[in-house]
Amino acid sequence: PMPIPLVIGADLGTTNVKALAFDPLTEQIVAHASRPLTTQQPQPGYAEQSPEHIWQAFAAVMTEVMAEVNQQ
Repeated sequence: PMPIPLVIGADLGTTNVKALAFDPLTEQIVAHASRPLTTQQPQPGYAEQSPEHIWQAFAAVMTEVMAEVNQQ
């Protein structure tokens, strides 16, 4: 079978990392995943997020999306 051309999108926001796979031919979302992010407040008026945690969440959602795509 011919491979299906998909568009992969990711949103790295302040509360979640989300990703999806979109089939532009059918205009349908074929897979999606999301992971929450935490924000630390070390002192009043300050907010910090771990780059490592953001990267791990991104890798997890991409892995999940690709696994879902490969099952189809």
